[in-house]
Amino acid sequence: MTREFLKEGNTVIAVGRAMVGLNVLDGHSQLCPWPCDLQKSSPREIAKDILESFPNLNVLVNNAGIQRSYESLSTSISETEISEELYLNFEVPIQLTNQFLPHFFSQRAAAIINITSSLAMAPKRSSPFYCATKAGLQTFTQALRYHCERSSVKVIEVVPPLVDTNMTRGRGSGKISPAVVAKSVLDGMRRDEDVIFIGKSKLLRTIMRVAPSIGYAIMKDK
Repeated sequence: MTREFLKEGNTVIAVGRAMVGLNVLDGHSQLCPWPCDLQKSSPREIAKDILESFPNLNVLVNNAGIQRSYESLSTSISETEISEELYLNFEVPIQLTNQFLPHFFSQRAAAIINITSSLAMAPKRSSPFYCATKAGLQTFTQALRYHCERSSVKVIEVVPPLVDTNMTRGRGSGKISPAVVAKSVLDGMRRDEDVIFIGKSKLLRTIMRVAPSIGYAIMKDK
């Protein structure tokens, strides 16, 4: 997605935990690597520091996330594991949105892009906490859109299917590439879509409308 935004001539502040990953796109004059661990840093301080350096910022992409799989919940899962998943997937995007939104309201045009998941529509057995956070983020995004409908801020939800990333290594099949997702996001933005369904998530949306029990059964053991 960073590459796609750069192609369009945007300045991109790429937030990541390590410079090693951020340096993959080194050489782009409009790329600004911003090393930061969202699990450990204050959203208020992140927003304050970024806006001091980039006062014309007008797009926030909430994309960071953790998905842990559990074969069974019959044994105790650590509070830390659960808290980390709930915090990064759900609370961080809400807190960052809250910090950037007042600034965005002052811009001529702005956008908040929240990456949810097809699992927000129909959960799977092995990742109950991840599914809950994505469903919650989906609801938050819809409510935020109502809040911003008379403003200059566009609120966009991106609903990808299973994407081939480090997070999904060894899980499932039929994955799509991050490049396909990124291009679909930009295409959806050009079409002024509020919700951008990508790949198989389009089919799941239709199934959940006409026969939700089938959709739940399909996704249950993904």
